[in-house]
Amino acid sequence: MTAHVAVVFTRYMLLAVEQRENQDLRSIGELFYLTIDELPDLQFLEALHLVLLQFAELIQKNCLLSEQAVQLMLDSFLQELPSLWAESLPKSS
Repeated sequence: MTAHVAVVFTRYMLLAVEQRENQDLRSIGELFYLTIDELPDLQFLEALHLVLLQFAELIQKNCLLSEQAVQLMLDSFLQELPSLWAESLPKSS
């Protein structure tokens, strides 16, 4: 009987902790969401633009291509993108 009561109390404590973490706003789990709200989300197209610029720099450095050749390759790649993407990408200098 003592072992049964101990198991039941242990289950109750685990369920109470789980309920507090999932439903009670006083738990520390909410702290994570409050700290992450301050950071702006990086849009997919902004990330793609940054990756393409970095890739163009690497091609120019490692392949000894001129800046015009790399820009021509980048422009031809951008022309093949769906029009909605190409219009939404920031214009590169």
